[in-house]
Amino acid sequence: MADYMAKTAEVLTPIYEKMKEDLLNTSTKVIHADETTLTLSKQANPDRKKSHVFVYASSFYDDKQIHIYEFNETRSIDPESNYLKDFDGYVICDDYSGYDKLRKNKDNTKLQRCWAHARRKYMDILKAMPEKNRKESIAYNIVSKMDKLFKIEEKAHKDKVFGKDLIDLRHKEELPIINKIRDLVFNYTPKQGSAFESAINYTKKVWGDLLPYLDNEYLELSNNLAERCVKPFVVNRKVFQTSGSEAGAIYTVKLFSIIRTAIINGLDPYRYIKYVLENIKDKSIDNLLPYSKEVQKMM
Repeated sequence: MADYMAKTAEVLTPIYEKMKEDLLNTSTKVIHADETTLTLSKQANPDRKKSHVFVYASSFYDDKQIHIYEFNETRSIDPESNYLKDFDGYVICDDYSGYDKLRKNKDNTKLQRCWAHARRKYMDILKAMPEKNRKESIAYNIVSKMDKLFKIEEKAHKDKVFGKDLIDLRHKEELPIINKIRDLVFNYTPKQGSAFESAINYTKKVWGDLLPYLDNEYLELSNNLAERCVKPFVVNRKVFQTSGSEAGAIYTVKLFSIIRTAIINGLDPYRYIKYVLENIKDKSIDNLLPYSKEVQKMM
């Protein structure tokens, strides 16, 4: 079975590579990024306990819906060789510092940090606090205001507010809330060494990267999209647990990328892969992609 999957992955490699190319050239110039761990049974470096799988997803607003999973021996992001090194646009990400290296290496790579990650740090403080004291805390005040931002965005999506109208809405309704959050964060002196100090310092550190979405209709408040992309891999990892080798891990992410992209484009992955295997010698790769008009018509 493993040999069969490896051969299938090899045959489908041109599909995977074209999907990666298309994701770098999306119409929105926005990519959501996240990562998770993967253990190899046969590590090239015996001192390394875990390798990583990076996940890259096209924007909800993009004309091509693509999910790419890419194996990386370490979590380190090498600006010279990373998949995103040639990407000109915004990367929506969490607080991992590796993405800062990409930005420093390439002027056209910009970051939108995740408000949900910033909110989570204050929520952890509230959870550790007696319930009767929560509403009087600054942490609660900050979380409440962040929640208002998410509610405005949720309603805008539901009402299908896009383009200039969305940007105008954000400046009118969200920017005043953000200014209040900024005042709370930058004008408060928390107890030294406390969890609240850590949350405040984190928010200050990424503050500038939390704001680009205000002026870009394709950016979102959170990186929840990428986190949702990670989840299917994590669920399946509980079953297969490890990859036997680096080669096996690479085959796995190729197949996973193609299957997940087929699913998000409304295709039955079994029927889709069967169709591709039967036609890959006769049709162009462009006409075999999960989001191609021809495949959508055939499926």
